[in-house]
Parts: sequence; structure tokens; C-alpha cells
Amino acid sequence: MSTAPMLLVDCYLDDFGCPADFVPPAIDHLRVRPGHEELDAVPTSAAPYSGIVISGSAASVLEERPWSLRLEQLVRDARDRGVPLFGVCFGHQLIAKALFDAARPAPTPEVGWYEVQLRQGAAARLPGEAPETFTCFLSHFDEAFDPGHPDFVVLASSERCEVQAFRVRGAPIWGVQFHAEMDPVEANGLFDLRVAKGLELGIIDEGMRDLATYDAALWRGLYDGFLARLSAGTGARP
Repeated sequence: MSTAPMLLVDCYLDDFGCPADFVPPAIDHLRVRPGHEELDAVPTSAAPYSGIVISGSAASVLEERPWSLRLEQLVRDARDRGVPLFGVCFGHQLIAKALFDAARPAPTPEVGWYEVQLRQGAAARLPGEAPETFTCFLSHFDEAFDPGHPDFVVLASSERCEVQAFRVRGAPIWGVQFHAEMDPVEANGLFDLRVAKGLELGIIDEGMRDLATYDAALWRGLYDGFLARLSAGTGARP
């Protein structure tokens, strides 16, 4: 069993960042906020950690900010060392970019509640449990895409986005585009903020709120499954 802490990379640019309960209190972890800290404080080595989680962000991975480029080094080092890695939204895209150069502007951005469908056989390849079809909050203008590399395994898609989840073949690395971790207050607040910027961004307002749903078990199934791998000291599903 590993005694090394988990690294939570909180990429949010506001003053609040990830919810306080993003990491359960029982999990020994270090929280780094790369957009708020000196560049040298952003780690590039995965060696000290039992696993790494990279959050969402209002930043774009395509902007290649100095701190996000350091995180790309961290992702590559985690792959090389076999350190488990889980990315959400921005983190998902960052992993795809760092390892496969597979991030781009989304042709059809998703802001709101959309149906996500697992690929056949994907349930066993996710870090934890998830239903074959579910509706979840999404908010992104960039996306990961399938580069056609044999190690890039697409696990889930939506009507607007081909890669809603992926894993790296032969490595304990996963990314999810959807925001299963956001509760209704956070998701609705972010939706209102995005809508205020105008429909020219591709946001559908009319009727979208009627689709709003939240299933805490979806996030807990995926995230607790990932955390269980860290405590077991293995990338394999317990």
C-alpha cells in the first residue's frame, strides 16, 4: 500500500477553486493551484505522489500558458513512471494534448446537460463504475479528439463530442470531459455565466435547464474507483 500523498492540481482561476470535498478528508493529498502560484511551485515530476488528479479550468490548454506547459511535463512524467492520473474537462484535454497532441477547439461547444454514451465494453476500462448512458453537465469550448493512436482508447461519446472519456492503453491514465463532480448549484451558476456571454458561443438556452440533472453516485463511482487504485498501489481496478 502506497504512503505517498495524492496530488490535486486545482486549475480553476477564481478564488474558490475545487469544492472542499473534492478530495475526501481521509485521503492524504497535496493541493497545488498552478494559476495562482509561482511557476517553480508547479510540479513537473510525478515521483512524490501516489496519484494525480487535474481539475477543470476556465483556461484553455491551447493557450499554452507557462503553468499549463509545466503540467504537460508532469503528465508525461506520470505516464513514464506509471503513476495513476485522472483529468476532468481541462485536465482531460491537457492529458490528450500532452501525450497525443490531441486537443483542439470544439466545432460544437457543449454548455448544459447532455447525454453521454459509453462505448461497447468501456465500463470495465473506466477507473470506476458508471452507467452505459447518463445525462451530465458539460461546459467546454475545447475538446480532446481521437488521434488514431493505438494507445488512445475512446470510452464515451456524446452527440456533439466524440471523446467524452478516454484511457491510455497499458497505463493507469483516464480523462473525462463531463463534469460529474459539479453539484446543481455550481452547474447552474456556471451555465448562467456562460449564457450571459451570448448565444454566439453555441450555447443553447431555451429548454436546456429542463434537462438539468445531477447524480452524485456517478462522480462517486468514478472518483472513488480511482482513489481505491491509489490506496491499493495499483492501476488495476480492485
